[in-house]
Amino acid sequence: MRKPVSYCTQWRGDCKSKRGRFVGIPLRREEIDGVELIFSKRTSAGQLVEIEKGAAGDLSIFIDGEYQLGVAYDGVEPFYGDEAHRAYLNVLQLNEVSLADSRVLIIGGGDLGLACLLLDQGSSRITQFELDEEVVQILSKYLPFTKEGLADDRIKISYGDGFEIL
Repeated sequence: MRKPVSYCTQWRGDCKSKRGRFVGIPLRREEIDGVELIFSKRTSAGQLVEIEKGAAGDLSIFIDGEYQLGVAYDGVEPFYGDEAHRAYLNVLQLNEVSLADSRVLIIGGGDLGLACLLLDQGSSRITQFELDEEVVQILSKYLPFTKEGLADDRIKISYGDGFEIL
């Protein structure tokens, strides 16, 4: 079977070290060799969360069959995130927004990856709305930065539809 190169390029960086790298995301899940489904559950809110582990220990997270997040391990610490995270930071920098002085609202982002990245960039007041609390709890078992984000008092998480609450 012919393997796709990728359908997008994704930035993965670490919350503490601020290191990152670009990686390709496979076009279709079924075309990845050596992948094991290590978790599959439909949440009470109806979302199907699946976590796959690659031969090298990398994790791929899918919600309702859609790729959401990849976590690659270099043997020591995880790399997380996506190129959208970096794009958000670039927009803030172009507009000369100081994160230290700003309140940040994130709607979605249950893995807390963007919130952790913003904390690393100087933000200290983040509110995040997440639709499905169970997704966050599941991810906190597999992703160290999600667990750390939940414990960080600079991030306030509210559960429910953020657009309805606004």
